[in-house]
Amino acid sequence: MKNIFFAAFILATSLSLQAQYYYKDIVGTRQFNQTIKLYLDNKVSSVEATGYDGEGRKNSDFSENQYFFGDRNLLKISTRDKTTITSQYYRFDAKGLLTTISDTSTSLASTSTYSYDEKNNPVLIKNIITDSDDSINQTEIHQWFYNAEGKPIRMLRILNSRDTTDVRFTIDEKGNVVEELPFIKKISREKTYYYYDTKNRLTDIVRYNIKAKRLLPDYMFEYSSENMVIQKITTLSTNGLPYLTWRYVYDNKGLKTKEATFIKPREATSNQDQVMTGKIEYSYRFTQ
Repeated sequence: MKNIFFAAFILATSLSLQAQYYYKDIVGTRQFNQTIKLYLDNKVSSVEATGYDGEGRKNSDFSENQYFFGDRNLLKISTRDKTTITSQYYRFDAKGLLTTISDTSTSLASTSTYSYDEKNNPVLIKNIITDSDDSINQTEIHQWFYNAEGKPIRMLRILNSRDTTDVRFTIDEKGNVVEELPFIKKISREKTYYYYDTKNRLTDIVRYNIKAKRLLPDYMFEYSSENMVIQKITTLSTNGLPYLTWRYVYDNKGLKTKEATFIKPREATSNQDQVMTGKIEYSYRFTQ
């Protein structure tokens, strides 16, 4: 098990050939910055995550602790999964905006840096991955461009200063990104579609599925009346499962207290037949 929120967020800065750059770079960074604001506003000092298996038994192989230093603009996350211990460091500026992610827990060292415009939009995200003997040295840059209203219209993905993907975005009349289309050497690639509800909240991220020969969602989101994501469904399972569902619970401060994952077995006949595969419960400490 692992902290699903931060695992999903790290995808925004990892080297990836998949599309959905808007979701990973813009939406993901915005969600993280909102979490930082929550921690600052509520004077969070630490968070302890406890994992449970699908039967509700405590998972002794998993532990996670988050240490939040608001006065030092730092969030440290230490995770133990069986015998593997990892530590990530998230640094943010005086406005609570993420500036650096560093991870040296494995043989690969990863560092991501973020810079913003005057509207707090990410304009440059740079990820560098190296190993201990310098046999691996990869740099990926995402350079974002916005219109006068601060909406993303273009992004250049530059890998190792050589390979460039030119990603163009279509904005609807409400200012929402509705289409994402990458070009490599001026040849268009797979298009991603974004859908929203009447409150302009992202509900579906959709791509064409070659096997099914139709458009299918990669992600689906549901929200509470307070605009918190309470459910996320993804078909991007590496286990060959039809889809994986995350459900989230928050306290009255907006802090996440629980998240659980569910699968729907192939033989299941309805959504009610979902099976919980695990959950994480969060407890918080606060400064005086």
